[in-house]
Amino acid sequence: MRLHRRGPNPLTPVLPVAVLFSLAFSSCHPMGTGMEGTDTSEDAAGRTPTDLVSEWVGMWNSYDLDRVGDLFLMDDRLSYFSSEFEGVIQGFEAVMEHHRGFGFVPGGEDLGNRLWVEGLTEDVLGETAVLTGIWFFQRADATAPPQRGPVTFVAALSEGGWRFAHMNFGTYLESEGEEGEEGVGKAGSDRYWTTSPRPLPQVKGSSSSFPG
Repeated sequence: MRLHRRGPNPLTPVLPVAVLFSLAFSSCHPMGTGMEGTDTSEDAAGRTPTDLVSEWVGMWNSYDLDRVGDLFLMDDRLSYFSSEFEGVIQGFEAVMEHHRGFGFVPGGEDLGNRLWVEGLTEDVLGETAVLTGIWFFQRADATAPPQRGPVTFVAALSEGGWRFAHMNFGTYLESEGEEGEEGVGKAGSDRYWTTSPRPLPQVKGSSSSFPG
C-alpha cells in the first residue's frame, strides 16, 4: 500500500519513524527455546535467568535448604503459588517453610527423586525476566509416569544478581472425559489431560511429591 503525503519531500517525516522502529527492534531480546538459551542479560556474576532456573533444578534434586537464599529474593516482595496448596505463599520466610515441608534440609539430602524442566522459554524485559516451561517430577520408587505441569518464573535483577521474585505452578491431572467435552484436551483414546480447577490435597511434610 502506497502512502500519499503532502509536501515536496514525503520521505522526510517517515525516516525518523523508521529509525526509531529499527532501534526498538534491535534492542528486543528474542525468546529462548530451551534450557540452553543464549544472548541473555547477565548479572555481575555472569549468571542469566536461564542459569537461575538450572540452579533451581539442582536445588530441588539435592533438597538443599541452604540454596533457597541464593535463588530467591529474601524479603516480603517474594510470592509463590504452589501446585499443591491453596492461596499465595508470601515472603521469603514463608517460602523457606514451604520447602522445609517438602523435605528440604540444610546441606541437602539424596532422596533419589528427580525434577527437570522442558520447553523453557525466556524473555528479558530490562531488569525483569519471565520464563515459562513444563516441570516434570519422578519419585525414586515410582512406576507410573512422572508428574508434570506448567510453571512460570519471574526473576528480578537485584543487588545480589538475578533472583526469583515469583513462581506459579500448575499440575496436569489425568482424568476421564467424553470426547469433545469443553475445556478438556484429548491425550489418548480414552484419557484426557486437564489443569486442575481446585488445589490438590495438602501433603505438608511429604518429600514424595512436587513441588511447587
